[in-house]
Amino acid sequence: AQQSKDVEHLEAMLEEAHGMLAQVQETLQEERNERLRVQGLLEHEKHRTQLLLDVLKHFKEKLQGLTPQVLLSRLGSAMGPEAKALLLSNLGPAGDIVGNDLICQD
Repeated sequence: AQQSKDVEHLEAMLEEAHGMLAQVQETLQEERNERLRVQGLLEHEKHRTQLLLDVLKHFKEKLQGLTPQVLLSRLGSAMGPEAKALLLSNLGPAGDIVGNDLICQD
């Protein structure tokens, strides 16, 4: 009788352990899937960042050596007088744009 109870108890413990293992396996698979998803997103963002850096480099090379005055003269009549005045008001003594944190400088 005691042995029968012990065997039943051990079988119940074994079933519980199997259930816990199944839960751990399921959670592990979910974590793997999430890691793969995030890894794909990271790769996408790396490619996007590289593309944006390449575009920025391209335009930086195109604008290399051009002063704001030359750029304004090339724009000519395409820009209204108010926009020209605004740009000119932001030019420093050397023709550099001042007060603009968005300008990238190396």
